[in-house]
Amino acid sequence: MRATDLTLPRTARELAADIYRTTRDPGFASDGTLRLELRDRATTILTSLSAGYEYHDAGALLEALTGSAATAAALESLLDLAVDAELIAPAVSAGLRERVADLKRQIAQARRAVLRYRALGAAGPGDRPG
Repeated sequence: MRATDLTLPRTARELAADIYRTTRDPGFASDGTLRLELRDRATTILTSLSAGYEYHDAGALLEALTGSAATAAALESLLDLAVDAELIAPAVSAGLRERVADLKRQIAQARRAVLRYRALGAAGPGDRPG
């Protein structure tokens, strides 16, 4: 099974694809920088989550989840900016922001699960001393 087959990375992949489709709109031709920033944040979330699951280490996964949540917050801000710059319609942004919010909820849920796992004293390969 690939990491992108898991629910959280799959959600991130679908969001990234939606961002790519949205930023193909001709309105983004006038602002290539914002288009690239949106795509970069969406791609970073996807790749960070996928890599985090591949480490098979609770600490590394927790770090990937935390970083992905922060990047998702940045993506929300960029979507707001795209509306303010009149590059996308508010309704389009609202739909994408809803997808980001769902992803952030999934990330928070996964973080709680990893923290519970670590609190139980379960040691992954990277959590073992020495």
